[in-house]
Amino acid sequence: MPLPRRLLLCLLVAAFNCLAQSPDSIKDPASLYATVARSYDFTNPTMQPWQLTATYQTFDPAGKPAESGTFHYWWLSPAVHRSTWTRGSAVQSEWLTADGRKLQTASGGPIHFFEINFVRELLSPLVDPNDPDLSDTYFERDTRTFGNVKAPCVKIVGKLTVHHTTPFPYAPPIDRVVSTVCFDPKLPVVVLSSSLVGHTYAYGDFVRTQDRYLPRSLVESINGRRLLTLSVQSVDSLNPRDPALAPPADAKPDTDAPVHLTRNDIISHRVGGSLGYPRSPNRAGIAGTVLLEFIITKDGHVRDPEPISSPDPSLTAAAISSISRWEFKPWVINGQPVEVRTEYEVKY
Repeated sequence: MPLPRRLLLCLLVAAFNCLAQSPDSIKDPASLYATVARSYDFTNPTMQPWQLTATYQTFDPAGKPAESGTFHYWWLSPAVHRSTWTRGSAVQSEWLTADGRKLQTASGGPIHFFEINFVRELLSPLVDPNDPDLSDTYFERDTRTFGNVKAPCVKIVGKLTVHHTTPFPYAPPIDRVVSTVCFDPKLPVVVLSSSLVGHTYAYGDFVRTQDRYLPRSLVESINGRRLLTLSVQSVDSLNPRDPALAPPADAKPDTDAPVHLTRNDIISHRVGGSLGYPRSPNRAGIAGTVLLEFIITKDGHVRDPEPISSPDPSLTAAAISSISRWEFKPWVINGQPVEVRTEYEVKY
């Protein structure tokens, strides 16, 4: 039976008021998270074609400036878009085509995983509240102060298992804060996200485009040590017939592209090896997170571990030594084992 007009009008007004609420006024953490997540819907088919150009600066494992690069993104529809990274002699492009193919070209050396990863962090910093990865978690409301501004935050709490170098003693899973996300008090945007291991993304200088908010600045850090800074130079409309959307004839399937694996992915696939701690740094009280990028071969061994960020050379050496001895169940795509290039954060 259709709703009475007066009741329907009340529901529409209530919905409008809900959408008009500032993040600071939403006290329920799950509602706050879901409300802000809706403002990052950059894959909605109702969007008009658009493109983005950004510049970025990378930093070495010690946090000192390394190389600069450019990033260009072309978006025609959820099924058709292109990304291109250029850093020094390294150039990598990825296409998603209308027929469902994922293609890429690459030259001059690899583009690091964290460079590719910033696209997701820029456009989709929040996981869909209905994502299975959040099925075993719950939200807690929090507040943090940035300068003179009190920002509403949401803590994502999940059950984590304490991993030992040996199967015993057994420790049951415990509730721990997996990540924390903070929002602008007035705008439905993310200003900071941080993980359990000290990996943070800070956002600022927001611009509104097609009823969505896009940060024009992003800073990625690990334990306060910068890994990457990014500045969006322009956000423009896109000609649907732009030739940049057509992959060249030599583009190949992106089976060699980095694969995003969560910590649980890596831990669940690991079948051998343990994480050691160097004795001398341990006595000296050295601590922090080492970010490594490496390849997992088709037979499950680790190859070419490379430090991306580290608080101390001794921890870098310890992390590389330990992870080099890890063994994994092979990753299988279309029934065939494949090499996987990924990253992993080791917290000491």
